[in-house]
Amino acid sequence: MRDKKHSSGSCDFGEPRKIYLGHQSEVYVNGNWAPEAEAKFHVYDQGIQSGSILFEVTRTFHQKPFRLRDHIQRLWHGLRYTHIECGLSQEQLHDISVEVVERNNHLLGPGEEWWLEHNISPGLMHAHRLPDSPPATVMITVWPLAIGLAGRAKRYRSGISLVVVPTRSTRVDSVDPKVKSRTRLHYRRAGMEAARRELDAWALLLDDQGLITECPGANILLVREGRLLYPEMIDALQGITARQVIEFADSLGIEARAGRLTEWDVYAADEAFVTATSFCMLPVTRFNGAPVGSGTPGPVYLRLLSAWREKVGLDVAAQAEWMAACLAISSGRK
Repeated sequence: MRDKKHSSGSCDFGEPRKIYLGHQSEVYVNGNWAPEAEAKFHVYDQGIQSGSILFEVTRTFHQKPFRLRDHIQRLWHGLRYTHIECGLSQEQLHDISVEVVERNNHLLGPGEEWWLEHNISPGLMHAHRLPDSPPATVMITVWPLAIGLAGRAKRYRSGISLVVVPTRSTRVDSVDPKVKSRTRLHYRRAGMEAARRELDAWALLLDDQGLITECPGANILLVREGRLLYPEMIDALQGITARQVIEFADSLGIEARAGRLTEWDVYAADEAFVTATSFCMLPVTRFNGAPVGSGTPGPVYLRLLSAWREKVGLDVAAQAEWMAACLAISSGRK
């Protein structure tokens, strides 16, 4: 934990305090605005009945969505792939998303952030449709980022442990994993397998040829001999945060290369880290019970983490630590 004021260079979060923990926001559902406690999702919606629902998540920095257009474009590609007509254009989805954030920003104090979420299904099962039923169910909501991020705050320093699990990534010739859908039972299964093998370990998924694909909800990148290596994103979600990190590497003169990576490459790596929207990036310090490199966050990881600070105007690790302290106060644990 940082001393006293949780300084982050260009942003000072101040002393930990009570923060907003949710359940009072205003949400968008099919053209209507409602308090989240009153928002309705039909029991015969295909999102429930068949698990046919796409989603996207975007975090804010300084309470403004980061790379929102990229997230909406990825969602749009998924809608085309699944032939879901949501009734809105990309520009309309963007503008409504910004409005959701702005309508709710009054609930947050300085230093607090949102997790902006889109969920889109094909709407009601055909047997239950009425003449005025919308062509799809579109929900755009926000909830406090601190709830999901605070538990990972210490990992910026200590790192995470990865283990390879028996569950494999879905095949691209089945349902393409580049589609961000809620049908993620294999992620849940992989997480349980990792927990049985090592407490608090994260799962690393392989494809049916033994090639590294991704972690549940995160991409993996490696560093060897000063080069950044990452899996070819064929059987994996094409991460927007991973793309941002690769752009950082390019700006820092760090060569970045996609390849067919196996477990051997992780054992041979000097560093490894995972990327995701909420936490940006976390170091991997153990793999299958063995240290990765020195077993501590490495110099390339730290350079890239500093690049985040320059890009977004705050220290993401310090903010997460501050959120963890605030959450403990707000939930009565401190």
